[in-house]
Amino acid sequence: MVTVQAWAAPPSRQTTYVSGTTIRSADVTGNEDAIFNYLQAGVDTIADGSVVNADINASASIDETKVNLGTVTQAITFTGNNTFAGTTIASVGTVTTGVLTAIDINGGSIDGSVIGQNAQVTIADADINGGTVDGVQIAGATATGVIFVNDASDAVAGLAQGTSGQALLSGGAGALPTWGSGGALSLLSTTSGTGTSTGDITIAEEKQYFVTVEIDVGASNITPSLQINSLANNYRWLVKGTDFVDSPTETIAGENSGSEIKMYHSTHSDASSYYKVSIYIDTFSTTAADGSFWVYFDGWHKFSGTPFAIKGHGLHQGDVTVSSFKITGLAANATHSVRVYEYGQ
Repeated sequence: MVTVQAWAAPPSRQTTYVSGTTIRSADVTGNEDAIFNYLQAGVDTIADGSVVNADINASASIDETKVNLGTVTQAITFTGNNTFAGTTIASVGTVTTGVLTAIDINGGSIDGSVIGQNAQVTIADADINGGTVDGVQIAGATATGVIFVNDASDAVAGLAQGTSGQALLSGGAGALPTWGSGGALSLLSTTSGTGTSTGDITIAEEKQYFVTVEIDVGASNITPSLQINSLANNYRWLVKGTDFVDSPTETIAGENSGSEIKMYHSTHSDASSYYKVSIYIDTFSTTAADGSFWVYFDGWHKFSGTPFAIKGHGLHQGDVTVSSFKITGLAANATHSVRVYEYGQ
């Protein structure tokens, strides 16, 4: 019977040779058998750092449970369908080439990455369900307020920010949207104070304005009138006043070449207590024949507790570059509030 020893650890020397003694063949065989049996059973201890990539067979099919993927510092190429569960991929730099298909980010996150900066990455069928995309640059856009649109080449492009108060306007099929006012009103200025005039209020050529005027008079006579550029000539105007003191009566007054556009009930001289009017101003006409300034107004004022309605229109006959308007004919103790809105073009 031959006894075979099983080794679970590296073999140890069976016989130690001593100088000056006889070496027996049995002792040599014992030491050799210890090494032979260990190698035949398979080496179970490998020195750290002694195995390199070339030592692993390509067909080894090592399971991912045997590999520590906590930190991967080199480039990785994925083929086929890959699933990452409970994995964080962070600070990987820039993905510049490749196709990402059927991406499902379910409760995870993409943080601080650059996607498609060089227009070489395609992401198809992405499903971000309950996850987040934070700090990601798309199409190289980093400015706050940029909106992403699909451009003519079907690529993602950043639409730069508009100015405060603008709205996003459709350009129609096949065209990019733009920022603009879209015909809406935007508040241009607010003027308030006390005195016989509002002072010059800035407006401009080729514009349309909606103006609200409120005047708290107290108990003074006022004759609210409008001038442009402080000019006191060449105004044509017509105003209709409706008196509600007893039975409604209307009075129409006008002027062909006045010093201002009158905007008050022309036949009543009692002290007013309150005045309010809405004015539409059009500065598009720029020839002497057409007039440089068109005005339409509608409002009311109160005499001794009774309201009187006013409505009218006027223009300045002359080729003038419009830069301002003002309301005159107020009382020294009258407080006024003027709000100017500009129509979007």
